[in-house]
Amino acid sequence: MKRKQIIAINLLLLSIWTWILVSFVKIYKTEVYFIDWNPFYSRTLWVLYLGALLYAHFFITRKMIFNLLITTVLFLILHFFTVRVVDTAMDYLMSRDQKTPLGWTFKYRFLDVFVLNIFLLLAFEIVLYVQPFRKK
Repeated sequence: MKRKQIIAINLLLLSIWTWILVSFVKIYKTEVYFIDWNPFYSRTLWVLYLGALLYAHFFITRKMIFNLLITTVLFLILHFFTVRVVDTAMDYLMSRDQKTPLGWTFKYRFLDVFVLNIFLLLAFEIVLYVQPFRKK
């Protein structure tokens, strides 16, 4: 399969999985602020990380150490950035709605996964474009 097909399948499957998480999985305040861990959230991040390693292996470089290094660094930086983006969106939604009880926006923490995936795909495209030994 080609890279664009893999990206389309990835986005479709992750969209469906994110919708399932947002719609049906309960998340608590302590899990939203990373005091406790949510098994669905953490395992989905691990699967996303392993998928990013595979994607980088097949489409960026087959050099294992460089692949592991670039994927890990990008994943950690972009996860931190994604958490901040989703926190900002959740804070905005809570500030706009003063009537409902606090906690209705907690389910949006699962959007981290989808936004992180998009940021990773964009970062991989940038890495693919700027690396000097890219495949022709």
